[in-house]
Amino acid sequence: MIGNTGATGMAGGDHLHFEVVVSGQSVNPIEWWDPSWIKNNVSSKLELVKTPAGK
Repeated sequence: MIGNTGATGMAGGDHLHFEVVVSGQSVNPIEWWDPSWIKNNVSSKLELVKTPAGK
């Protein structure tokens, strides 16, 4: 499962909670945002699909 929505607690409507779980333990996602990993697996891929201005 990637995501699940629902009205929980005192919520007034459907909403999504984001959580990162590593080996069954909830973790702070900021601690897993390694700049090198982001560069190698996200930023570099986005650079490959950029189109020149005006196209």
